[in-house]
Amino acid sequence: MAATPETEKNADVAALVADIGARIESTVSRDTLLAHLVLLTVFHRQLCDNANEVKDFSFLCAAETRYLTFMDAMAKAVIEDASLVEEPPLPPVDVALIWHSHLLSPIRYADDVQRRYGRAVARVSFPLQRMAKALMGKDRADMDMARAFWAAHLPADMSFDLTLANVSENAVTARVVCPSCSNEQELSMYDYVAFRKHAQTHSCTSCGATFTAEHVAVRRFLTIVAHAPTFARIAGTQTHPKTLVFRPDDTANMADLALHLDKSTWNTHVAKLPALSTWTDVELTMTETVVRAGHGAVHRAVIDALAQYPKFLALMVARPGVPLVPTQFIDLAWHTHQLHAAAYAKDTVELTGKVANHDDSDDDGAKARIVAGAERTAEAWNEVFGEDYYRPNVLRSTTGGSVVDAASCDACDECGDTAAAVAVADTAGGRCFACVFCDVAVLDNCAAACRCVSAVGAAECRAE
Repeated sequence: MAATPETEKNADVAALVADIGARIESTVSRDTLLAHLVLLTVFHRQLCDNANEVKDFSFLCAAETRYLTFMDAMAKAVIEDASLVEEPPLPPVDVALIWHSHLLSPIRYADDVQRRYGRAVARVSFPLQRMAKALMGKDRADMDMARAFWAAHLPADMSFDLTLANVSENAVTARVVCPSCSNEQELSMYDYVAFRKHAQTHSCTSCGATFTAEHVAVRRFLTIVAHAPTFARIAGTQTHPKTLVFRPDDTANMADLALHLDKSTWNTHVAKLPALSTWTDVELTMTETVVRAGHGAVHRAVIDALAQYPKFLALMVARPGVPLVPTQFIDLAWHTHQLHAAAYAKDTVELTGKVANHDDSDDDGAKARIVAGAERTAEAWNEVFGEDYYRPNVLRSTTGGSVVDAASCDACDECGDTAAAVAVADTAGGRCFACVFCDVAVLDNCAAACRCVSAVGAAECRAE
């Protein structure tokens, strides 16, 4: 019987999904997804204080400063030891949080890192699985080497460990520069959080002008354009407009930009410009999104992510004009892919012709776009794959767990699922503590009866 156009189309789609699955199998795998879950669990349980917004924000500000200092040190070390590109030193957990969040804006990450440090650091691999092993107490030697690197390359007054308990929101202040008179002034963290996060106006202590964080961002951008020694130092100017790949050697793109960034023109600009996010603005917003999402948003069956994410990438190819909105399962896999920055850029450029951007913004405009995009995504998914986007055809066992789960805990008393648990080292030592479906403790005595899925595969869970 001759193949119909419909069967040929289905075969093409199936072949594309299979090709994508093979392409990404080293970066989006069961082990990398589980390692990512371990990391997110630590971020959520150890680095988040939902009851104190100001303390949370103070901690993130300190962590961001430490992240930039760590990256500065690593950039210098990579020059002397090229092996650090593949095996970088493990960062402290708070630094890993900011690094992780920066990577979730792949176009900005490539632009920021290559402008600041060059291509070598842009190729440095985020140590996802090594970080998970260390946090679970499975590779103490790796963490010892991380501490040694920190002691040798970071400022003596900057300790390796930073926890919420180390940060006092009452003991630190923030500095802002008035966009009208350029006077720098201090704000308490309480006032700064209201200014940065809740659009509260501030009155300059020198000239009396009132301004918002948006005005500060606009003034900072104008200042950078006016005083940058070369416009190539300005964020976004070396990113190709079509492929979104960082291309400092693209002379045609540079020539076009030179016309738009002529200093004589920008020095006389007085028109109000839209707010433009800075590195700091974007990173803190994304970090908070990751921490907020934490356990409840991503701790579901890994198999769903593995089954759906290749289809999601295939949908980017089949429906390039549709603004795709991922499910929680797909988002976990998508984020995991992005943590492998070089591979993610290569894979998405080869598939779609450009780096697939990712946006975790949660402002009102973004929320409206997400609602509309989710509807269009579900429609396109059904058209291409013939299934409900939110009820995918994923083979599961009768107990609710995936049939390919290598190990599982006893049924959770709360939700009844035979669910994989994530083992994470905390102050009490390594233990299984959470059902991935409902986020409650699975067993009190993990060592007695539990086998848990760890970042390195099925392993005996050892309570200490």
